[in-house]
Amino acid sequence: MRCPVWLVVGAAVLAAVAGALARQRLTGGALQRLQRLRRLRRLREQRQRRLEADHETSVEPDVLELEAGAEVPVALSNVAALVAPATPTPPAGRPVAPAPGFSALSPATQPPQLPTAPTLGPASRSNLTYLVQRLEHSTERPSVSTTPEPGVEGQLRVSGGRGPFEGNVEIFHDGRWGYICDDEWDMAEAEIACQQLGYQTAQKPTHDGFYGHPEGEISFWMDNMYCLGNERRLSQCRFDGWAQHDCAPSELAGVSCRGQLEDAKATKAPALTTAEPAVPKTSLWHTTKGRLKVRLRGGRVPSEGRLELKIGDDDWGLVCGDGWSLLTANVACRTLGLGYAAAALQTGFFGGNGSTKVMSGLECIGNESVLINCRHDEQLFCPGDPQTNIATVVCQSEMADLVPDHEAMMQSAYLEDRQLFYLQCAMEENCLAASAYRIRKENADWHVMPRRLLRFTTKVANRGSAAFRPLLPKEAWEWHACHMHYHSMEVFSTYEVIDDSGRRVAEGHKASFCLEDSSCSAGVEPGFSCANFGDQGISVGCADSYAHNIDCQWLDVTDIDPGRYRLRVVINGEYKVGEQSWENNAVTCDFNYQTTVGTVTNCHLGRP
Repeated sequence: MRCPVWLVVGAAVLAAVAGALARQRLTGGALQRLQRLRRLRRLREQRQRRLEADHETSVEPDVLELEAGAEVPVALSNVAALVAPATPTPPAGRPVAPAPGFSALSPATQPPQLPTAPTLGPASRSNLTYLVQRLEHSTERPSVSTTPEPGVEGQLRVSGGRGPFEGNVEIFHDGRWGYICDDEWDMAEAEIACQQLGYQTAQKPTHDGFYGHPEGEISFWMDNMYCLGNERRLSQCRFDGWAQHDCAPSELAGVSCRGQLEDAKATKAPALTTAEPAVPKTSLWHTTKGRLKVRLRGGRVPSEGRLELKIGDDDWGLVCGDGWSLLTANVACRTLGLGYAAAALQTGFFGGNGSTKVMSGLECIGNESVLINCRHDEQLFCPGDPQTNIATVVCQSEMADLVPDHEAMMQSAYLEDRQLFYLQCAMEENCLAASAYRIRKENADWHVMPRRLLRFTTKVANRGSAAFRPLLPKEAWEWHACHMHYHSMEVFSTYEVIDDSGRRVAEGHKASFCLEDSSCSAGVEPGFSCANFGDQGISVGCADSYAHNIDCQWLDVTDIDPGRYRLRVVINGEYKVGEQSWENNAVTCDFNYQTTVGTVTNCHLGRP
C-alpha cells in the first residue's frame, strides 16, 4: 500500500526541522569546531596523499585548495623598518609556507592588525638589536669565491672562514652545492651542522653572510630549519623543502665550531679527542700585562657606543664583533660602572668605521668583575664587513633578573600518555620528538598512537630592578592560528633530559606565546597581560607561570628507556635579552623514570 503524498512530505519537513533543532543545540561554537575538524581532515588527507607520492623526493610546497574560514599560522617577521613611522596598515611580512595540513591564509582569517612601527628613540633602546639587524640586512659585504667540488647527497662544507671549523654553511643536494638561509638558524641547528662537519660542538651560529658573500648568483637549498638536537645530519631536520625559500642573497647561515672529532665520517658515534679549540684563546691580563683602559664612543648618550680598548701605550682601537655577546657586554658595562648590558651589537651604527681593530674573539663567562679577566683570540681575525663588524653595547643602570621556581617543578611533575590526535597544535610548534612526525607520515593510524609526556609547571619570577621584555618589538611577533596567540620570542625556555654519559636523550622548548604577570607580590600591580593583543613581559616583583596542563609544557620521553636521568630547564638561555646575571637561569633535577612512574627530585639553581 502506497503512502499518501502528504505523509511523505510531512516526514521530510519533520526531518528538516529536527536537523535544524540539532544544529541549534550545537551552541558555544561546537558547530564551528565540527566544521573546522572536517576541513582539517580533508586537508590532512590531501597532504597524506602528496607525502606518499613524494616519498624520499624533493619536497614541494603545500598548495592546497583554499577554504573559507581556514586557520593557519603566519610568520610576521621582517616587517617594516623601525626608522620612521609608517601608515597604519598591517606590516608586509614575508610569504610563509603553510603549516602541514593547512591552506593559505584567507583575508577572513587574518590575525588582528599590528600597530605602527615607532620611531627609534632613547625610550625604545631595548629594541635596538632588532633595528640594527634591519638597517644592515641589505648591507653589501666583501665577496668570497668558492671553488666547486664534488660531494655526496647531504654532505656539508663551509666557506669564507679561517679553516674547516667555521664559515658559511653549504649543503650538497641534487648534484650541486647550495646555501642555507639564516631564518630560524640558531644554536640547535649549528650544533648539528658542526657535529656533521666533524666537531664536538658549535661555538656560535652566524647570520647575514657573516663570512662573506660568494660572487655571482646565490642559490639556497634550505630555509626555516628546525632541529630537535638528536639528528645526525642537517638534512634530517625539518625545513620548508628543498629550494623552497623566501631569502635575500645576504641571508647566509654560518657556524663556528670547536673540538674536533677523531672521525667526522664515522657511521657510529665517533669518539671525542682532547684537541684544543680550533681558535686558541689567551688571557686579556696576560696580553695587556695589566695595562688596559676601556671606553665607549659614538653613542647618543654616555651609556652606549662602540667599545674601544687601549693596551699599554698603544692607541685606542676597536674590538671585532666576532663572538661578541651579552655575557661579555655585561662585563664591559660593569667595568665602566654603567650597570648592565641591554644589547650587545655587531654594527657600525656608532661610527668608528675607519678605526683599527686591536682585538677579536673577546669572550667572558659573564661573572667577571672587570673585562681584563676575560679571554680573546691569540691572533686577530675579524671576518665579514670591516665597516660593520664592530663590538658595540647599550648599557642600563637597571635590568631584569629572571629566576625559575625549582620547587614548583618538583611538586607538579608527572607522566601522561596522550594520543597524537590531541597533540596536533603542539606538533605544529615542534613540541614533540622526531619519531612523532615520522609516525604521522608513515602510519595511517597515527592519530591514535600515544606519546608519553613528562609534564611540569614552570614559574619564572623577575627579581631584578627593571621589567623583562621580549627582544622583538610588537609588530614583529608571529601569529599562530592553531593556538590563537602571538609568539613574542622564538624560544623562552628549553627543556632536556640527559643520561649518565652527558648525552641529551630528550629535548623540548617553550615559546613565550603569553609572557605576562600571572602572579605578583603583595602591593605590586600587574603590568603585562596577553589578552586582546596586550603587551608581553614580566614586571619586577611578578612571575610568569606555565602550568603543567598547557600545551608544550612538557618533555616528550616516549623514546627513552626507563632509568635515572637529569632533567634540565633553562630560561632565556640563548642570551638574547639582557639580565643582571645568568647564574640562576637554569634548574637541574634528578629524574627517576620507571615504566609507569616518573619522579623529579633534588632540583637546584645554576647557570645555563
